[in-house]
Amino acid sequence: MTAVSHDMTIDQAFQQAFQLQHAGQLQQAEQLYNKILTAQPHFHAAWFQLGVMASGVGKMQMAAELIAKASELRPVEFAYHRALCEIYRRLQHLDKAMHHGLQATMHAPNDADSFYNYGLALADAKKFDAAIEAYSKAIAINPRYGLAYNNLGSAYENMDDEGAAYDAYKKAVDINPKHSEAQHNIGAILNQRGKIDEAKACYIAAIESNPQFVYAHHSLSTLKKYAADDPHVQMLEDMIPSVAHMNHEMQTKFWFALGKVRGDVGRYKESFEAYNNANTLHRQTFPYNIEDTKSRISDIISRYDAPLAQKAVQGFPDDAPVFILGMPRSGSTLIEQILDSHSQIHGAGEL
Repeated sequence: MTAVSHDMTIDQAFQQAFQLQHAGQLQQAEQLYNKILTAQPHFHAAWFQLGVMASGVGKMQMAAELIAKASELRPVEFAYHRALCEIYRRLQHLDKAMHHGLQATMHAPNDADSFYNYGLALADAKKFDAAIEAYSKAIAINPRYGLAYNNLGSAYENMDDEGAAYDAYKKAVDINPKHSEAQHNIGAILNQRGKIDEAKACYIAAIESNPQFVYAHHSLSTLKKYAADDPHVQMLEDMIPSVAHMNHEMQTKFWFALGKVRGDVGRYKESFEAYNNANTLHRQTFPYNIEDTKSRISDIISRYDAPLAQKAVQGFPDDAPVFILGMPRSGSTLIEQILDSHSQIHGAGEL
């Protein structure tokens, strides 16, 4: 049997490296895994564990390369494909993620986690029908898979099936009432349905399960007025030192929530500062050039001139009601107001 040293076989060295890894002694574990690979370059499990360690410290590209090497040496090992599916998904290499996700499910048709990871990759790729199928298979294998139910609900929402989404989120909460994300998702649907008190209860349950859950704080802040002794006020204030470590979207929502909270309790100067932070962050998410806007408006004015307006004044000899249809915030109310300003037209409102 190949040996790493005179007193240790490859298998013994691997077990020792694995124990060092799980004891948090990563540098020693890495050194030993590398000694194993020097002695036996085809020892695929060592490549995999090096990749796991790289992933654990956020070195995703390195993790992908190391685990891909393990998978090349042993293509039938579903765990390698499953790990690559998730790592490539985080790297947003979605074609590779879906490829390895499919391979994992083919090699391990009874592994719920393989179908779950595959579903995540499919959902990121906007393939929601296929994601629903993958999550459903994960749940069929493990009916207590709360994470799969929650992400199944998200996929259904993206397919505009609110009822199925609600049922999936509810199942996730039934399995684990402290599933903060699922609680928040139920609250969002209840809010859309106008069930405000029930929505607030869900948001509060989400915060109780995870006091650092910024999205729940933000959603709740749009529905309630805070008092100075509200414990959620201090929760948000206590989060300020960790804001810099949040992603961009989360930071934005945090500052909007804190601005609302501070305004409610009368701390208006601090409220303005929070809102200013939020708006500064939000402004970074879209391009805008005022000169482009001026040019576009000038073009509209030049095209829709007086002669064109005269051509358009034909009228329609019928006194039947005119219905103005439009999505919310699309300008339908403005159209009604413009028409209502005519002496022979009466705006009847939203009847």
